[in-house]
Amino acid sequence: MKNHIEKGQKLLYTALVGVIAGDPVVIGSRLGVADTNIGTGETGVLSMEGVFSLPKSTGAISQGADCYFDVDGAPVDASNAGAITITASGNVAAGYAFAAAGSADTHVKVKLRG
Repeated sequence: MKNHIEKGQKLLYTALVGVIAGDPVVIGSRLGVADTNIGTGETGVLSMEGVFSLPKSTGAISQGADCYFDVDGAPVDASNAGAITITASGNVAAGYAFAAAGSADTHVKVKLRG
């Protein structure tokens, strides 16, 4: 197909602040995950599709539930700000829960919406 550019599974991203590999990164109204460490002002690659284990807020999440990323959310393990939640209001759509996660679980497997 002559107008096909790429599959769109990866996105080049220039970091405003440093990002650690595996960190969720908000791009407009989308969520990606850093493939590698990206220094402030550097360009790196984000995965925009796939299933990732991401930090979650307190509360159970059912398999298949719509998931959102709260940039100010407190993860169960209190590691950093930002956590997956099932609350849509004010948060960035992330995808859906690929597997269920209990209230005390620190992470949930999320299929990114791409």
